[in-house]
Amino acid sequence: MRKTLFALAAVAILGGVAFVGCGGDDSNVQIIDAGKDGPIVTGGDAAPPKVGCAGYVTCINDCFAANPMTATGSGCRTMCDKTAKPTAAMKYGAAIACGQDFCAGNLDAGGNKCTLSADGKQYVDRPGDPTDTCTNCLGNSLANLFGDTCKPASPVPPECNPAECKTITDACLNDK
Repeated sequence: MRKTLFALAAVAILGGVAFVGCGGDDSNVQIIDAGKDGPIVTGGDAAPPKVGCAGYVTCINDCFAANPMTATGSGCRTMCDKTAKPTAAMKYGAAIACGQDFCAGNLDAGGNKCTLSADGKQYVDRPGDPTDTCTNCLGNSLANLFGDTCKPASPVPPECNPAECKTITDACLNDK
């Protein structure tokens, strides 16, 4: 038995090697001559590479766009975690937290336009502020992260992509 396996291995090495996937579409299978340069192609069902923070943001955006009435933050994060590098969610969370901290007034030049709800689960308008003051601040402070523009475009609001968050946001967006 051992001699048979060795003989089969020798034939595969000398005669060419077939690379195939495990189930699914094996249309990418190629036979190459081991003695010559040639492409090495995995099967059609190979797992795609994990994405960095920029891909994670795209996944989150796509999740909400595909399911605008039913998508939740936790549901989209759970789905996107499956395709992301381990550090992607951490960088994404840091960028989100920076925008939230800015609007809550927790950073030196913060907007102070949001407060935590009574149950501590979300940011809301401060008492006495016009409706959507907090929502607008969060949208503007995170505009660069999500590929949006600040509103209004003129005059540019002070919470538009705050300088305090630039390094953190760039770290996410540059993590492909």
